[in-house]
Amino acid sequence: MFALTNGVAWFEISAEHPDEAERFYGELFNWQFKKIVESSGYRAIKAPGQSIAGALVTAGGDVPTYATFGVIVEDVHATCAAAEAAGGRVLVEPSSTGPTGMTFAYLADPSGNLLGISSLPEGTAG
Repeated sequence: MFALTNGVAWFEISAEHPDEAERFYGELFNWQFKKIVESSGYRAIKAPGQSIAGALVTAGGDVPTYATFGVIVEDVHATCAAAEAAGGRVLVEPSSTGPTGMTFAYLADPSGNLLGISSLPEGTAG
């Protein structure tokens, strides 16, 4: 699935007007979009010739506008502890997408920049 632990594995863009963002990035970079769950506003992004996947998220309410990247790590909990020890903050505590899903968390670096981390499901080669 992902070839490199501790490498950038995905990116996310949050927009208050996702249709406009989809049009903008689609025209600018030839990205393709696919709604994952119709009611969630979450759209997968495919960039031509790239293995890195992305997502367009609808902003509003508790979701601010942002652009960020995600890194695959061996252990999300340990990486959260290491981030705090290095002067960062855990913004969203580790959570799992289910028993066979990924574990993920969101961090802020010492400057306040958002980044995501996740670990691959057990049994998935990295």
